[in-house]
Amino acid sequence: THTLTTHHMHFAMAAVATAAAAASIASSLGPHVRLLEQSTLGGRGLAASAKTNAGTTVLRCEPVVAAVTAAAGRCSVCFGLPPADESLKRCSQCKVLSYCSRECQRRDWPTHKAECGALPTIDAKDRSIALLACRLAGSARSKSAAAANSIDWLCSGTDGLDDTRLAELRATSERIAPILPPESRDAALSLVCKLGANTFSICDAEMRPIGSGLFPTAALVNHSCDPNCVVTFTGRELALRTVRPVSEGDELTISYLDTMLTADERRRELQQRYGFACNCARCREYLDHIKLSHGPLCADEVLGAIKCSECGSPVSFDLATCMLRRPCVRGCREARQLPNFARIVLTEMASLHARALKGRREGAVEAAARLTA
Repeated sequence: THTLTTHHMHFAMAAVATAAAAASIASSLGPHVRLLEQSTLGGRGLAASAKTNAGTTVLRCEPVVAAVTAAAGRCSVCFGLPPADESLKRCSQCKVLSYCSRECQRRDWPTHKAECGALPTIDAKDRSIALLACRLAGSARSKSAAAANSIDWLCSGTDGLDDTRLAELRATSERIAPILPPESRDAALSLVCKLGANTFSICDAEMRPIGSGLFPTAALVNHSCDPNCVVTFTGRELALRTVRPVSEGDELTISYLDTMLTADERRRELQQRYGFACNCARCREYLDHIKLSHGPLCADEVLGAIKCSECGSPVSFDLATCMLRRPCVRGCREARQLPNFARIVLTEMASLHARALKGRREGAVEAAARLTA
């Protein structure tokens, strides 16, 4: 009887926490977005609460925890640059975190003092994840109960991962454990997995990564290889913007990776990093085409079929992107020697991908035109 009662108590407490998290998330959504308890893409999600035009900012939020990239030369608090003719001021104790002003340093000290002593002992490559984990572990003490519940509500980040990926995450959790509060060290793996699945790379205006942050509300946005939204940043603030008209009730989606990857590359990376097989419309089109082995030209199939003769990597129809992304620049330039059929395919693919790659459409067409010159 005692066991049954305890089970019911835990279930009731979880239900209360879930309700509190849902209420916390719902209150932060604004007029353009509503919560989806069950997404067609799996798990929870966000949907448009009304018809929305392209270019509309439907969500803005600040991170619960964030860490600047050391090489970015940014303030550890506001992610801003130092004033002209001045340099960032390093913490005099750990000499790891830097600040643009004494005000930012004073604001950060109540949080930073718990990690300051141990931070220099963490390997440089692990410091960002260590900072995020340490501050996330302390969020229950420094944030409201509703905020803590919303963090607990995020996906665990372990479902669907293979043994290799789990081993990598476990090794990371063991390396950063010394920086965590003693009561949180047993949960190091859970923290690392949750951060790995839900953090965003924070970028500057030129889309260069300057840090990472956990945005519980934005983390509910699911992936699609044909997304209707993109994420941008102003300082630490995240903005979710539509890239095409969205109807009321349509789920809002972003791409978790480079949409210029081939279907096989995208699906493999999503499975390895996030533990799921993508089932978006673009991937279904590709899979259906493979199963039928006939019918209209499938852009993803052709994208994977055209390969560099030197390095063997697929050649993107956006040649500039391909040359930046691939290790073999000289070999990829041999795409200029493709037969006329392939050149026609490249031009056709620019049209087929115009909706999913709206922001790069002009560059794609220009790249295809250069190949046919």
